[in-house]
Amino acid sequence: MADYLSMLRDEQKELLMERLLAELDLENISYVRIGGYNARPRSAKLGLIESIRTQSIKGVWRRWARALLGGAYISNGWEPPSSIKKLDEKLNNLMGSIERPSKISIKVDIIEANPWILGERLPHELRNIPRLKLLTMKRREKETEKEIEECLYRKLRFTLRIFEHEKLNPTERHFLVSSLIVALSFGGIGSITTRGFGKFMIKSIKGREKKEFEDLNETLREIYHEKNRNMLAKKLKKLLFDNALRTAKEYVRSIGDFRKRLNEEYIPSYPIIVDNASIFRLDVPASFNNLERALECIGKSVMKVAWKRNWREDGKRYHTWVLGMPRGQMLPYEEDGKKVKKKTGYYIKVRNNLQEGRLRSPISFTLIRSHDHLYHVVVYGFVTRDLALLLERKSNSDIKQLVHVSIYCTKPSIKRVVGKYKKRNETKVLNDLKLAFRIPPHADRFYCAQKAYDHAWERVINHLKRCQGGGNVGF
Repeated sequence: MADYLSMLRDEQKELLMERLLAELDLENISYVRIGGYNARPRSAKLGLIESIRTQSIKGVWRRWARALLGGAYISNGWEPPSSIKKLDEKLNNLMGSIERPSKISIKVDIIEANPWILGERLPHELRNIPRLKLLTMKRREKETEKEIEECLYRKLRFTLRIFEHEKLNPTERHFLVSSLIVALSFGGIGSITTRGFGKFMIKSIKGREKKEFEDLNETLREIYHEKNRNMLAKKLKKLLFDNALRTAKEYVRSIGDFRKRLNEEYIPSYPIIVDNASIFRLDVPASFNNLERALECIGKSVMKVAWKRNWREDGKRYHTWVLGMPRGQMLPYEEDGKKVKKKTGYYIKVRNNLQEGRLRSPISFTLIRSHDHLYHVVVYGFVTRDLALLLERKSNSDIKQLVHVSIYCTKPSIKRVVGKYKKRNETKVLNDLKLAFRIPPHADRFYCAQKAYDHAWERVINHLKRCQGGGNVGF
């Protein structure tokens, strides 16, 4: 009986290998955090640690495949689909939807996993990483130390296999594999990936044919062996534009979706990868010998305190809302001898109500570890209409505006408060931008949003360069 079952398993494996599209060997180069049903990586009640989910990988893969498809339309001189939903329709044939099954499936086989459970008090080497400090803070007064325990994978190596359920043509095969390589190289796996966590080295790519993906393997080898940051940026662009974007353009042509000509002033509604710095940009500003130092500098580069010339400087002219929202908080102040919590930061104002806005940061980070264990910080950014629409937009009969709330205070007489409440100031961010950057009053919100984005990009890059040189990192 055992021999018979073994024979069936071998036959099943043989059949699967006949449908193999690609096999990737991956190993993490930064800490990996995988959130669970409540965003925590570990269940305090069950004592279970979250592991890699195939749905999560497919989600990241799809997002980057969309960005490449959008870039393919623009590179061909055509206007891309007007929404993510319409762009998704071009991918549904390959990756599936609620109406049709996917032509592919993926399987993860863990080779090595080394989880690291962190308590409320972070280990010394992790204490300066802002996002980890935030995650290990109590969310509720009665939250126990067990409930706020964090878990990171120090070591995580696995094999990722992609199988075909329907026969794919060479154009589809190469577009799928190259977009997956981009997704894993730039997007990563797990949470906090936009801030350098969850990054992997792709050690090898194998197809059914021995040298089917040799061009991708060679490009990755060049990337991992490069020490010079300027040359590394060129090789990453080669992966994006010469490999992945080229296959995306071929796929768009193969489905015969020829669209109207592109307007020169086009601003995309969603992230798009194209060789055009006004839509997508990439830089490698810094390198570090130490992973923890790299994550610390990345985390602090998006904080207003790191942008200021000194901690006393008014932060109103530094527009960190560009780097993602929500970006407001309730802080305790002393008022009439009592502790009172008040809102401060950026909010969306609708009918005199302040709401937390949502914005995925258009500026993100990935890490490339060279073979001599140097961690190169890669900064990449997308320009979309989201920033301008966040500044001000009409929704039905309401006008939604981004506002900044400042609280001015003096020295308190009670403990555990920011200060003694003095006054509150609320300003329209669109007006703040025009004042800070001397923008003409008649300029529209899209021009103002672009100025804010350019300023944020410059501040992030400059901070990372200073940080690499051992300069002031904010606090």
